[in-house]
Amino acid sequence: MAMILDAFMSKCSTLLTDFVQEEVIMLLGVKGELQKLQQRMATIQSLLKDAEKKKFDDSSIDHWLSELKDVMYDADDIIDLCRIEGAQLLANQNPKSKTSPVWVCVSQTYSETELLKQIIRGAKGSYENAKTKAELQPFLRDSVVSGKNLFLVLDDVWRADVWVNLLRAPLYNANTSVRVLVTTRYEDVAKDMEAKHIHPVMNLSMESSWEMLRKRLFSEEQEELANGLKELGFLIVERCGGLPLAIKAISGVLSRKERSKKEWEKILRNDAWSISKLPKELRGALYLSFEDLPSHLKQCFLYFSLFPEDAELSRRDFTRLWVAEGFVAEQQDSLMEDSGEEYFNELLRRNLLLPDSSNFLGNTCKMHDLTRSLTLFLSKEESSFGDFNLRNSIKSTKLRRLSVAHEEKAVDILDSVAEPKALRTLLASKSDLILDDERLRRLSHLRVLHIKKTKIQILPDSIGILVHLRYLDLDGTDIRAIPESIKHLTNLQFFNIRACKYLTQLPSGITQLHNLRRLGLFKTPLSFIPKGIGKLQKLNDLSGFVVANNESSSKLEELNSLKQIRMLSICNLERAQSGAIILRHLPCLSDLKLYFSENSSEPNEEDKLAVEKLFDELVPPRSLEELKLIGFYGCRFPNWMSFSSFETFVPFLTRLEFGDIPSITVLPPLGQLPELKLLTIRNASELKKIGPEFLGVGVNLSTMIAFPKLELLNIHDMPMLEEWSFGAQVEDNASPMVKLLPCLRELSISDCPLLKQLPKDLNHSAMKSLCIEKANSLKSVDDLPTETEELQLVDNQNLEKIYCLPTLKRLLVINCEALSCVENLDSLQELILFDYNKESLPQWLLILLQQRGLQNHSNEDFLLHLQCSEKALRQCIEGGSHWELIQHIPRVIAYEDDPFGIGTGYLRYSKQPYVYDTNL
Repeated sequence: MAMILDAFMSKCSTLLTDFVQEEVIMLLGVKGELQKLQQRMATIQSLLKDAEKKKFDDSSIDHWLSELKDVMYDADDIIDLCRIEGAQLLANQNPKSKTSPVWVCVSQTYSETELLKQIIRGAKGSYENAKTKAELQPFLRDSVVSGKNLFLVLDDVWRADVWVNLLRAPLYNANTSVRVLVTTRYEDVAKDMEAKHIHPVMNLSMESSWEMLRKRLFSEEQEELANGLKELGFLIVERCGGLPLAIKAISGVLSRKERSKKEWEKILRNDAWSISKLPKELRGALYLSFEDLPSHLKQCFLYFSLFPEDAELSRRDFTRLWVAEGFVAEQQDSLMEDSGEEYFNELLRRNLLLPDSSNFLGNTCKMHDLTRSLTLFLSKEESSFGDFNLRNSIKSTKLRRLSVAHEEKAVDILDSVAEPKALRTLLASKSDLILDDERLRRLSHLRVLHIKKTKIQILPDSIGILVHLRYLDLDGTDIRAIPESIKHLTNLQFFNIRACKYLTQLPSGITQLHNLRRLGLFKTPLSFIPKGIGKLQKLNDLSGFVVANNESSSKLEELNSLKQIRMLSICNLERAQSGAIILRHLPCLSDLKLYFSENSSEPNEEDKLAVEKLFDELVPPRSLEELKLIGFYGCRFPNWMSFSSFETFVPFLTRLEFGDIPSITVLPPLGQLPELKLLTIRNASELKKIGPEFLGVGVNLSTMIAFPKLELLNIHDMPMLEEWSFGAQVEDNASPMVKLLPCLRELSISDCPLLKQLPKDLNHSAMKSLCIEKANSLKSVDDLPTETEELQLVDNQNLEKIYCLPTLKRLLVINCEALSCVENLDSLQELILFDYNKESLPQWLLILLQQRGLQNHSNEDFLLHLQCSEKALRQCIEGGSHWELIQHIPRVIAYEDDPFGIGTGYLRYSKQPYVYDTNL
């Protein structure tokens, strides 16, 4: 990844400023030399910003910048080494110190074997030990033949050979239904792939482009301001060429500027519009959006070049990597991880990252393929992603960052790097990478080593020579042991060893990693944590601390000294001694997860009383924002969760999950929590009733809103739950005393077989979406809130009636055999029915369609989506018994029974414009 010199120079300058003051400099005798270096760096830094802009047009400037980068990388390494050597000198002087559809993204440099494996896995097939293209193609054919149909999405195809030379033969020979959807930037590619239907995406008109920009930058109240800038706005969107991505990018730039003619004219005059040495598709608004970034954000943005196209990008992972790389400046009053999260948010606000709408918590994002192409182009001198045969940078002595994730030739790629000692970052998750002593010695300057989910079993003792290492990720590997030499990684900040199923013990040297900020151990079967964990004073994230009574183990009491801890999860909590940890003395704790062991035998009354007493003592600090409690087998929740005090103990709690709570019969007053946004309660096997106590309102008259900010509520796996009521204080009044769930977006109920009805006053909430699954005692769904637009009903065997839902827009019904009446759905826009068993469409559907026809509904967007038996499908086609109804529906998509969403028989119909397509 191309280093942004301005930011890196600033970082090195800050390091030097701090370093000059350290005691080790006196011992090393280099204070005067370092002060001279500081002065020279300040002079150089003043010239950098202009030089970075001119490097595209002046090769001498580009060469000077390249050489300067090498010097700065070396300087960064030397500061590290000086610190380590100086620390050793100090220690010596001071002896006291210590199917769904299968969706694959086809990049320009795709690997044929990896693509075949992806599709086979997506089709639920197996490829055993096959490695080559010739070996894998028959497995692809067999995975589709075995009773499965395939809907394959090939996204962002650059060349037709992926179909013509790789996929066509095995899929044609599969002798089953295969449908392929292709997205590509080039119409010729679609034609070469013999696509039956080509749908070109047209560029936006000038008016539409301006409207898109205006909506992103101005509120309705700012119409006069928008009109005043309309002329300049048209000039700006004209340069975007009708491309939505370019308009989004330039809106990200404009959103950070003053809404004035002066600022918008500056944007129009910016040289970034006219840089000719960039590929055509990366010029203009896209490059300008990069150029407008402050230098510290530029290097963070370019880091995305190391990750696969269409990858889900985790906010937390990136902030940790940026901190480890030294991209995040340390702030006096906040953690670097917090600053890194703000960097991530700023890239989102500038539309350089795309929020992942499927992630409710907003913890992941994606990057548009063109935006990623920009990161690849700008970082090509110093970073390499993918197959080394297709990238010249692997031969460069300047290569600093290498990503070989998912590669089968990772070892060959790494061994082909011209100057491995220059590498600072190696990302090799899910690859065939093997690390031995020789390779580690060649990688002695690594800052980041990410080998998650590789088959590595042994970590050599020579890992200790990686003295610059800040980030080590071994999650999900087959590693058996961590060598004691790990104690020499004194710069290590992030150490992940989660879900390592063969690792049962940690070396005692792990407690000497005094710069450690995160230690991830969750789901690794450790018997204990070595004594001394409390000495890691910089630790702010400890996942999977194991409570043990071993003499060599860290006791729970040691956690009391971790005053910077933000995220903490504790396992085997039932082993804890009374009073061992005082959570409320951890002032920064925001994320707490508590796990009790799965009991092989039923806990007795004494066991239950013991864990109840322990939980009473675990009073959290007021800073807590997320709490997860799993496996608690006490009969009651702790006293601090009582009606009168809960909100005072955790006023900032936003996420709460209770899971596997087999003895609980009454829920705490969760409705009084003022900031709670996400609540999940699952597997409460003795809970028979949810009553008004759940709301937590009424006694405290100042609290008259139940769940004031709750957005997502999940009630799952309640085998004994029969009744759910909000109580008389709500139910007996037309205008209820209590305002209920005013922000609820989604309610999900599943595996509650005895629940007979939904809460009567649920209609007073603001619920937008309701999902009910396996509620076999539920007879009807009706009278939902006027805000409810989506209803999903799955495997509710005794559900008979859906009615009086005038604002419902989307209805999904799967396997509800007893359903006989669906009516008064006046606003319905989409109806999805999966009914595989019946030979005809259900009577309720025919009546509903007939009513819509008689009422002459004007909704031209209405969509009927069916998955049914072949016999039922034949009744829907032209000449079939149901065609008279079907032909009046604006849009119909119907398939023969198929769990993947595509079947052998199909019908696609549109009333206007007229389209009729079937293979029956």
